[in-house]
Amino acid sequence: MIEFAQNLKRGVSDSFRRAGLKAAGGVVAAVALGFLVAALWSFLANDLDWGSTLASLAIGVLLLLIALIVILSARKRRHEMPTGDDLKREMQARLAVAKNAAVDQARSKFDDVVQPLRDSAAKVGLAPSTAASARSGMVKGTEQVHDMAETNLGSMGKLIGAFAVGLTIASAIRDRNRDEEEDDFYDDL
Repeated sequence: MIEFAQNLKRGVSDSFRRAGLKAAGGVVAAVALGFLVAALWSFLANDLDWGSTLASLAIGVLLLLIALIVILSARKRRHEMPTGDDLKREMQARLAVAKNAAVDQARSKFDDVVQPLRDSAAKVGLAPSTAASARSGMVKGTEQVHDMAETNLGSMGKLIGAFAVGLTIASAIRDRNRDEEEDDFYDDL
């Protein structure tokens, strides 16, 4: 999975965790407030008899302390949300790796095609400089592709390529999930 997506997932889950802890602290604080009100009522009703009043007051203070601890523990973030710059850096790194792999594969395929031609040329007695000039033309073409990739239009191409890769991965995952669901369906029969 792409690091940006993982960081985004962690950041969102951390936000939900913190919100849940704050909500739990709020519920505990509401219960504590109920006990404190009951304690105040008991105090006023029994006029300092300290039986049920002291118990209610002690429970209310205890629950209020628990709520305070829970709310304070929810303040610290465990995972920071990734920024757009994080996504940009990750995509640039992944595209550079993909570009280098594609260039290496193209060179390999070129060598696979040119090597038999070199062998044939050597058998016929042609100079190997012809094959070398063809290879230098390939290197020059690769440099031109690299230069074009560094332009704004090339950046847009990288973005479209990354989007296409993402769609392909998502489609493959969806198809695999469908296959697993179909297998589960037939296993149940």
